[in-house]
Amino acid sequence: MSRGGLLIWNGCQPDALGDYERWHQHEHLLERVGIPGFKKGSRFEALPGTEPQFFTLYETASPEVLLSPRYRERLADPSPWTRRIMPAFTDVSRTVCRQEASWGIANTAALVSLVAEESAVLARVASEMQGESCLGWSLWQAVVEPGGMSEEQEMRGAADKHIAQALLLRMARPQDATRTATALAELGDVGAYALIASMTAEEARP
Repeated sequence: MSRGGLLIWNGCQPDALGDYERWHQHEHLLERVGIPGFKKGSRFEALPGTEPQFFTLYETASPEVLLSPRYRERLADPSPWTRRIMPAFTDVSRTVCRQEASWGIANTAALVSLVAEESAVLARVASEMQGESCLGWSLWQAVVEPGGMSEEQEMRGAADKHIAQALLLRMARPQDATRTATALAELGDVGAYALIASMTAEEARP
């Protein structure tokens, strides 16, 4: 069974940034990874020259976990802190995905995200990037979600953007991510990010 992934890019209103950081680190990441079927959550912050400011990847046992009633119920019943934070989100792109392929190391200090219209472009880049500074990659394909806006999305006040597919390149160092993002800029929407924190389901258990 293919692993699932929730790929989220977003900014945050500057006056809410401190509260956003505390919420994500001390409630939201723990809450999400504690949902049955979630395997890991990882937060990244943009390196200079990349927007939006944050990228978050939630990995699940399968894409169906992200379409399940249990997860949809969680989206429909946000915590009080989540209700306060959601209106501060900006420039949101959120897509449920299926992992089509992967290679190498999955945990590194930096990441390059490449979103392109043609899956063949991403496959070619993946095959060419297996080298000294790229320690691993994963290729993701969008999965159609049930229709309608969730309670959380309605609180954000605008429809989320979505992607068709993305390639995530795991880089050894932030400077490697910046250099690689610059080299790939003409191929699609590319960003360079540094890891803030990650948590596995085992770490989230009491």
